[in-house]
Amino acid sequence: PFRNLLPSFADRRRQGGRDTTEFLLGARCRVLMSYEPSLSYVPGQRDYPEPPQLEAGLARRRVLRALEETILALAEEMPLLLALDDLQWADELTIELLRQLSLKPLPHVLVLGTYRNDELAEGLTPLLESPGAEKLPLAPLEPDTIRQLVADMLAIPDPPSDLVDLVIERSEGNPFFAAEHLRLTVSEGFLSRSRGQWRLTTKLTRTGSDSLLPLPRSIHHLAKRRVAVLDGPARELLEAAAVL
Repeated sequence: PFRNLLPSFADRRRQGGRDTTEFLLGARCRVLMSYEPSLSYVPGQRDYPEPPQLEAGLARRRVLRALEETILALAEEMPLLLALDDLQWADELTIELLRQLSLKPLPHVLVLGTYRNDELAEGLTPLLESPGAEKLPLAPLEPDTIRQLVADMLAIPDPPSDLVDLVIERSEGNPFFAAEHLRLTVSEGFLSRSRGQWRLTTKLTRTGSDSLLPLPRSIHHLAKRRVAVLDGPARELLEAAAVL
């Protein structure tokens, strides 16, 4: 995810001139340009020698150090906010870089990360427990908010109360599962639209709906449920697209 930050260093060359680029990148540019090709067009980077070949562990540390030093240099010019979404899927390099940044005072850098606490990546938990980290848990949505979400998705002011109550119970306040549960009722034929109105084709109750419409509790099960309704050719096409 930090790769998206690298083109901004090249942009600073046009804004601040070569001295600014030298301050932000310097010899580090030759290390980072293998991750972001646009850095190869930064004037002056050819003045530095090609980085020597290193074994994997040392090369990894060199990349992390180069990116850390460049981020800190950019923060000296202006306050820096780094927003990282879906940290539960963070790769090892991202977690290691965040760990390094957490070990020192960063007066002008704020890292804002979002994650789902039921799918934490390995190594993320110690980072979340570090002294410089502050956790801000998001509370589940209130029933009235879930009701409004259902109404908005169906584009009707008064959605069926049986459906709303079921979505409230099954989603447990999770907006993602609320939306996906509603989509399942449509894709599996429990909710249909006729003459401009949404109607339940089968009465869904809290006590009797488990066998009719079980709610997947993870991304994995949700994907399997959605793929299961596809026919053979569509599934083959989806598998090929996933591989590509």
